Amino acid sequence: MANNYKYREGDIIEVDSNGEKILFSGSDCEKAIKKNEDKAKKLLENEKDMNSFLNKLEKKLNLIPVVGKQLSDIPIMAEMVKSYWNKEYTEVPVGTIVSVLAALIYFVSPVDLIPDFLPVVGFIDDALIASICFRMVGADIDKYKRWKKGIGNTETSVKIDFEDEEMEYDI
Repeated sequence: MANNYKYREGDIIEVDSNGEKILFSGSDCEKAIKKNEDKAKKLLENEKDMNSFLNKLEKKLNLIPVVGKQLSDIPIMAEMVKSYWNKEYTEVPVGTIVSVLAALIYFVSPVDLIPDFLPVVGFIDDALIASICFRMVGADIDKYKRWKKGIGNTETSVKIDFEDEEMEYDI
């Protein structure tokens, strides 16, 4: 029987892996992220542990196929944490870095909602975790993307003064 998955109402995910149905929700994923926040904070305080984690993350990123938008967000999330850690990009709340790092800890862990050793299906929960994290801190990730492209201005609007009138435009 083929591995397949489908999204159901309310962020409930149903995964059918060789006849075995696995159900989990977006709130399960949020809990998984929150569960790793203490680990993330400790990593931010320990250079040796952070460097070790970043090496493990890079190895895992090289092993998996980047399929779909959710998994394609993971490398940029990793880059943002590295840029923050190297003090190249610090225009981001520490809480955002903690949330992103917590999601990346989940991603690196082989023990999660759906074990990664299951072909294709094993990465569905990782994709959902990335998606939930992006929902939580996506605006900050988008600002980082603009910064990385060299735009420099990470603001989402610009004010222009016209003689007697000030106008604000979204960018």
